[in-house]
Amino acid sequence: MGCTNVKTFSGTRVFVSADMPIVTPGQALTEADYAAVAWTEVLSHTELPSMGREHTEVTAQLMGSAQDCVAKGGYSMGSGSLKCVDDSTDAGLTLLKNAAKTYDNYSFKMEFADGTKRYNIGHIVSAVDAGGARDDIRYVDVNVTWKADVLDA
Repeated sequence: MGCTNVKTFSGTRVFVSADMPIVTPGQALTEADYAAVAWTEVLSHTELPSMGREHTEVTAQLMGSAQDCVAKGGYSMGSGSLKCVDDSTDAGLTLLKNAAKTYDNYSFKMEFADGTKRYNIGHIVSAVDAGGARDDIRYVDVNVTWKADVLDA
């Protein structure tokens, strides 16, 4: 079989906004809900954050058994790091750095080279200097905690 239908992240564009999608109570978000959001592109990104539900593993150690009892527990929406070159002319990166100083949620959009899009809502936990050695490019790690299920459109 092999890898006949794989895709890379090459050509992916990332956008961020302080605007929130229009939410209809009790209904899942759709691409149309994000139509009124004014996006700012993050031009200097080099790695995308992971997204998706992360369940906890719940265990009990029963005294009468040597085997642990393991179950799937609750979940969070996960978190990830958007890695960016530290470029002071990148308006999207500046927005993310400023967002790290607030408690507000932000909208995210990723446009992939094949035309598909991914949307999510998250808050910026931190935007920190990634450190490095003498010959390294300076990077900023923007850490995002997601607040909603990923919307693939």
